[in-house]
Amino acid sequence: MSVQPHRLEEALLLTLLFFVKELLVLLMFQPSSQVSSKISCRCAKST
Repeated sequence: MSVQPHRLEEALLLTLLFFVKELLVLLMFQPSSQVSSKISCRCAKST
């Protein structure tokens, strides 16, 4: 029964890695200025 949580952990790690990869791709293909402007816009909206 101790195998089940380990499997879940592995799946979570895999999804996390996938999201990190997607973020890296986005950062690589988008100019940093565009990304920073988007972040600042979100910060302004939240406040």
